[in-house]
Formats: sequence, C-alpha cells, structure tokens
Amino acid sequence: MNDDLIEALRWNRNWKSQNEQKYGDYYTYYTYNKSIQACHVGMKSIDPVCVKENGTMITHSTMKYLSRKLNYGEGIVYNNHSLRHTHATLLLENGANPKYVQDRLGHSKIDTTLNVYAHSTKKMEDDTIEIINKCLPTQTPDVGKA
Repeated sequence: MNDDLIEALRWNRNWKSQNEQKYGDYYTYYTYNKSIQACHVGMKSIDPVCVKENGTMITHSTMKYLSRKLNYGEGIVYNNHSLRHTHATLLLENGANPKYVQDRLGHSKIDTTLNVYAHSTKKMEDDTIEIINKCLPTQTPDVGKA
C-alpha cells in the first residue's frame, strides 16, 4: 500500500465513524456467518471498507447503478469490467511482472491475463522502440574500410 491509499483509508474510517454517530440506531452493522459464508445485518463484528453513508455495503448492483449514471447521465462510455482491463494494462505498461498481474486478477492461466486483459498501448510501443535502440550500436560501421 502506498501513502495515498493509507491516507484514503484513514479518511474513510473517520467518515464512517462520523456517520455511525449521525445515524445512531439506524446505522447498519454486519456479522459474518462462517457456516454459510455470508454477511448478515446484525451485531457489530465485521467492518466492511466500502459502505454507503448509512453503513450498508456497496454491492455489485450499486456499482452497476453508478456505471449507468456515468454512461447515460455524463456520457462517459465504459463498463465496470473494463476497469479490470485498464488495471491490468496500466500495471504491465509500467513494468509490473506479468505473473503478479495474473495473481492479482485471480486468473488461473497467464494466457487470460496477457491475451484478454492486457492491451498494447502507445507507451508500450515507445518503450519497446527504446529497448531496441539501446540494443543497436550507437555508430554505424564504416563500410569498405579495412
């Protein structure tokens, strides 16, 4: 984790604490039932990071709704799954180890990561050209001189 993420998590913890006080008995707390592997509204025993103002968890449906708002309301065309592609491409573009990216995305095969999620970019092209240029001699040999 970098300093920005740590700071964001601290801000989030403070924001949640303020909302717990604001909502009082109406703030939602969760407990985890291991036997059925599910979260339920109940006693305060787990503390999800991604919650709405009243403590209810942000779900896949919440993200789909926000995505639609951006798509139709703001005219920004994308879908949530494209963020995984962008994430993988940015990591690889900036030198991350492909095996780590595979693990991070939870892919069982490296082919999925490299052939489906990673996309070629102008930066990758420029970096590759730079690598090739470093491999070539800096001066051309004088042809015909003995």
